[in-house]
Amino acid sequence: MKHVSLNVNGKDIIAEIATLPEGVMVAIKPICEGIGLDSKSQRAKLQADPRFSWGDITSTGSDGKSYQMFCLPVEQVGPWLYTINSNKVKPEIRDVLLQFQQHLTRELNAVIMGQVSIQKTVEMENRINAMELQLMNLSRQIETLTDLLSQAVERELKAQAEVERLRKANGFRATAASYQMHARKAEIKH
Repeated sequence: MKHVSLNVNGKDIIAEIATLPEGVMVAIKPICEGIGLDSKSQRAKLQADPRFSWGDITSTGSDGKSYQMFCLPVEQVGPWLYTINSNKVKPEIRDVLLQFQQHLTRELNAVIMGQVSIQKTVEMENRINAMELQLMNLSRQIETLTDLLSQAVERELKAQAEVERLRKANGFRATAASYQMHARKAEIKH
């Protein structure tokens, strides 16, 4: 175990840290004593809370004896300190603990809001992409319908032109037949 001094509001709190193959562990008892908490009640609280991983590490004290130290992984010390009621710590530590907890709140909020913003941005981008795809499909359908309509109009115009041509042709035939009939009548009379 390595002893690290944490200066809190001009008061040194000794933290005991062990570097193990599974990670860095921090002893809870010295921190509890430094801020005025009962380490046994904190140990019971942490053991009962499934959010925390804990373990006992054997440490040699200054008297040469071996002691079991209740420890948390270093990354869980901040969340643990966040759960502490500031009214239960030494008055000289209270303001610093509150500032730390407020800092954690701001940082956690920034992370959550950042993730929410990212998530909302991704969701919005997905919606926009889906709408763009729908718009492209609608554009293709409109293009196809416009082509079909143009073809139908062109066929209609051709049909009208053909009908007009046939009318004229029939009109010429009728006129020609009429002339022929008049010519025969005139021949007969002559």
